[in-house]
Amino acid sequence: PQIDCKDKMKEIWNSFPLFVKFIIISSFFLYLLNLFPITGFYLANVPFYTIFRIQLWRLITTSFLTTSFLNILFGLFSWVRDGSSLETSMGTIKYMFTFIMNGVMIQIIYTLLMLVLFLILKNNAVLVMNAQGYNVENSGLWPIIMAEMTLLCMANPDSPMRLLFFPCVIKAQFYPFILFGFFMLMSGFQ
Repeated sequence: PQIDCKDKMKEIWNSFPLFVKFIIISSFFLYLLNLFPITGFYLANVPFYTIFRIQLWRLITTSFLTTSFLNILFGLFSWVRDGSSLETSMGTIKYMFTFIMNGVMIQIIYTLLMLVLFLILKNNAVLVMNAQGYNVENSGLWPIIMAEMTLLCMANPDSPMRLLFFPCVIKAQFYPFILFGFFMLMSGFQ
């Protein structure tokens, strides 16, 4: 018998573990809220505000904030399979804690690197925007996706992986680097 689209989508949704569902819902919700720019401004990790205004919540909330629809599509599609697998194997509470701690650690490293750059260049703008005038905020799932994907790929470095929608297979050890390069090219190195 044929399954209609609604039933298939319901089946897919029901297959996701609890925290993965939370990430999907919160990412879409915050994306919609980000259509009003003030929301993203208060949730993204902008190093100046994180450091000098001591707005430490940014280290947590920035992982859930996605600023573009393409980032949601690519980010969630890239992460949902691995996130579901990790949550199923680790358990919801442990994976949620791991996810949040990894996100916070990535944001602390990013913020400290920007602080060092600020101290070297002696320029406040380094902590707020880059030379092209783009905000230096760090937001979205990509930092966590890349960290989790790298850990999974390095656990089995010689296993074959299909590269997104391309008709080629590469070794897992190269997958994160090629994917990173591909998205850097697609985003214009922003």
